[in-house]
Amino acid sequence: MELRLTTFNLENLFNRYLFADDPTAPYEQQLIPVGVAGFDRFGGINAATTTLIQRNNTALAILECAPDILAVMEVEDLRALRSFNDQYLDGYFDRMVMVEGNDGRGINVGLCIKRECEATITGIRTHADELTPKAKANGWHMDRYFDPETRTIKAKNALFSRDCLEVDVDAGGAPLTFLVNHLKSQAGDKKESDAIRKMQAERVAELVGEAKAKGRLPIVMGDLNQDWTEPKSALQPIRDLVDKSVLFDPLASIKENWTHFYMVFHEVSRLDYLLVDKSLEAAIQKTTILRKGLSRKCKQYTDERYPTIGYHDTEASDHCPITVALDLEKLAKPAS
Repeated sequence: MELRLTTFNLENLFNRYLFADDPTAPYEQQLIPVGVAGFDRFGGINAATTTLIQRNNTALAILECAPDILAVMEVEDLRALRSFNDQYLDGYFDRMVMVEGNDGRGINVGLCIKRECEATITGIRTHADELTPKAKANGWHMDRYFDPETRTIKAKNALFSRDCLEVDVDAGGAPLTFLVNHLKSQAGDKKESDAIRKMQAERVAELVGEAKAKGRLPIVMGDLNQDWTEPKSALQPIRDLVDKSVLFDPLASIKENWTHFYMVFHEVSRLDYLLVDKSLEAAIQKTTILRKGLSRKCKQYTDERYPTIGYHDTEASDHCPITVALDLEKLAKPAS
């Protein structure tokens, strides 16, 4: 059985709302999601025509990757994901998992499974309500509140900035456990953000160990928000699992393995990861980074782009999807 895995940060996939009066209750105004919208990096909503171009390019990137299982980041909620799947992907996926997490902007992580994929979801776990080690040690509780200054919902004492969404999937006889992540961004004070990201990475590493202890094959996917080749990387707890042959990094053999274009400084770096259980290394057929949806401002990429990609707000995303194709019949069997 071939199984194609893709991870893709969709860059601010939100609902587009209709403000309408309920005809049965004329004094009650309703918010009705009617499609998907895109936001620029400054928080402004894109025009419907721009969204149409941008999200068609997002869809083109996904369809070219042809994933059986897709991990997504930066999606408002299941309704936005389902609308996008219906309007832009023609119902490509028929199973979608998402749990609301802790992000103040309302962006979440999720997992989608292709309609024809013979895979069964056997377990779902969220870690959005887990506390930081300091909060646990002091007996503090989670505190969620509206911050009028930033106009966002804060999740004080939460370990994960969004969630580490765990989904158990049995496919082709392989007991897979996907850990979908979007770790702390690099915004703000570097020392503080690195410390938070390191705590999150340590917990992800623990969850990998827990999955292994249950006889499952962990796969870490998502935007980990740092290049782990940086000195003193906060991602070292996860990289240690690769160094110890617990996980395998399919992108390690690709020289130009950057996955993100930072438009402000026109820089590229690797922020996205798809790390598979070491036993799956033998099953890997191909690994690709798709850059055809990047803005034309990205001069580091000079090959073909989708026809409607321009310089501003038409890119598929500021991230590149990573795809790993597995032949599960070549899965390394444990020694007897």
